[in-house]
Amino acid sequence: MSLAVLQQPVQNSVIEISGDGGSSVDEVIVVCPKCKTLETLWLSAGFLVPTRKFRQSGNHVYHDCGSIDPCSFYHF
Repeated sequence: MSLAVLQQPVQNSVIEISGDGGSSVDEVIVVCPKCKTLETLWLSAGFLVPTRKFRQSGNHVYHDCGSIDPCSFYHF
């Protein structure tokens, strides 16, 4: 098993994606502050690609464990 080395959190908000003509999908690791779930999510044009366990509200993404605090984002 290998683990990725995590950088400093980007922010507790959705990451703006630059329009450089490349792919409009960005892959990020999110960590829930309540239950410590670590999962890879995808953002398309700055919005969360729909999942069953995470939801987006404004510029924040929340885990369905009931956390009132938004998830932290990490690039890898």
